[in-house]
Amino acid sequence: LAEGALQYAYRGMGPTLSLGLSHETTFVFPGGASGPEEFDRRLRVTLSASIPFRLQWSTLTPILAASWERTNIHRPEEGKSPSTHGPVFMHATAGLSLTNVESSPLAVATERGYRLYGALRRYDVGGIPYWKGALSARAHLPVAGHWVASPALAGIATSGGQGPRQTRAELEGGTPPVASFSSPLGGSGLDLLDGLPLRGYAFSLTSRHVAWGSLDTRLPLAWIFNSWDTQPLFLEHLSLFAFGDLGYLPVPRLSLPSVGGGLKLTGTALVRMPATLTLAVHHGLKPDFGGETQLILSLQASGSIGL
Repeated sequence: LAEGALQYAYRGMGPTLSLGLSHETTFVFPGGASGPEEFDRRLRVTLSASIPFRLQWSTLTPILAASWERTNIHRPEEGKSPSTHGPVFMHATAGLSLTNVESSPLAVATERGYRLYGALRRYDVGGIPYWKGALSARAHLPVAGHWVASPALAGIATSGGQGPRQTRAELEGGTPPVASFSSPLGGSGLDLLDGLPLRGYAFSLTSRHVAWGSLDTRLPLAWIFNSWDTQPLFLEHLSLFAFGDLGYLPVPRLSLPSVGGGLKLTGTALVRMPATLTLAVHHGLKPDFGGETQLILSLQASGSIGL
């Protein structure tokens, strides 16, 4: 999976107004000697608005969003064009988050508190309305010192469709929305309704309903807080992490466990750009359903420019 995103946010009137453009390529089959490459490309434009309300001990944030989306399906077949343009999808999303979290200057992760999130999205596919809902909960629990454990639960469900279910051909390349697990190799992880992050599995697995549980733990190894000469990179801390995931599909009653761990090096680049370098191993324990051992090296950076 490969993706890119560009987002502009305006906070001058109280609520945060955001305009985002994202492009994502999901490789269904990598190609090579066993067959041609197959992939899906998705382009999405999203306009959203959110505003936080400060409560006594927490923050409540309602979110409204509208998106335009189109998928290009690449399936090489003899005598046919290898690319099929799917229909344009319009969907609206309403979400609500409740957070109460604490940290400290020496923390390598959020050290206390919880995050609750719920969202509901309406799709219109081939003139038929569909609904998808998601709920998630994550707690942050101190173990010892700055060692933190973070259990989480989440689920996605779909329903709707006033009329007969239509086939992919009848929808001219589009399909009704499904609940899914997706490998987080480069995935945004920002939109719960797009899929739950099941690590250690190479393929996206779908059903009308899915559930997911996770336990992450993170332990500091070294606090650096230093740079080299005048290099525009300030290193903060090195930490060790481990996780266990469990995905569940009610139909056909399939459990998908995975485990893994690795190292994270965090810092700041160019004065104001937080960056994290991660080296990790993810291992899916059900090889018959796409489970595999994955060695991952990733660099994540985010920044903002004031206009």
